[in-house]
Amino acid sequence: MDQNNIKTYAILGVTGFGVFFDFVGLIVTQAGIPSEGQPINPLGLQWYLFILYSFFIAVVAYYTYTEQIKNHKGVLLGLSTILFGILPIDIDAAIKSTHESGAMGSGSIVRAFGLIFIIFPVIFLFFCFGSEEDPIFNLTGGFGGINLPQINNPFSTDAKASPSAVVHRGAPIVVPQQKDVEMADRSPSPQEPRFQTSRTPSPEEARFQMASRTPSPVPQTSPRFSVIPNTRNSVVRNEDAVVEFKAEAMYTYNANVSDPNEISMKKGEILEVIDSKGKWWQVIKVESDGTFTTGIAPSNYLRRI
Repeated sequence: MDQNNIKTYAILGVTGFGVFFDFVGLIVTQAGIPSEGQPINPLGLQWYLFILYSFFIAVVAYYTYTEQIKNHKGVLLGLSTILFGILPIDIDAAIKSTHESGAMGSGSIVRAFGLIFIIFPVIFLFFCFGSEEDPIFNLTGGFGGINLPQINNPFSTDAKASPSAVVHRGAPIVVPQQKDVEMADRSPSPQEPRFQTSRTPSPEEARFQMASRTPSPVPQTSPRFSVIPNTRNSVVRNEDAVVEFKAEAMYTYNANVSDPNEISMKKGEILEVIDSKGKWWQVIKVESDGTFTTGIAPSNYLRRI
């Protein structure tokens, strides 16, 4: 089990501990209320809030187990916001009822104790679900995958979606302009392979190539790969290539036809990541015929395995 998921379950365990005491307190308090002459249960609202607290724990636990938190951050943020506003009022009402005599006072003490154990995890999860990638809640490792791959804001003024990218239901939106800056700023080194793109020959070179009927050689700047001409992103793999880790495609992604560096992938496909810097990772994909294809893929479509 992922360590971040364990942390999330620990947070939910604390919340569940508080919900349990809230439930016990409600039972004790309910036992002290006479049923005669009460057309409406005076604890009806408290029972409803108990169900809401339990529902919140179940939803967060389910999305953590299925690794879908990133796809439902809005729903979870909305639920935690509601609880964030309701819990102080519920705690205040429980504390005021502790002065009652008998079972009502005892039950209110137990409820107040349990609600305090609920509010602190809810406040923490509220900030986790509402934070972006940079704040401290995600820099320290996050909880249950809350430190998401870079999920870009589709309403941002500087976001320009790729016209040929196919966005599937639930898939993150890819913002490709960062890729061009990151790839251009990197200097080639043995640890960072660069991908060769064809350039437009000068008129003199074009005439020479037409006369000789031989393609111009492609310079190689990386010792890891040898480029095969006339094949999009196909490489002969070097045994010295260092694979950082393997990643699974969480969504299907169709490469932009105008960018030969991008690579297409299907959901569930396993890729080898050789450079995980930035929002676009350099990956190697093994084709069905045994050949290798290298390229770049959006990191928020991949999950490290």
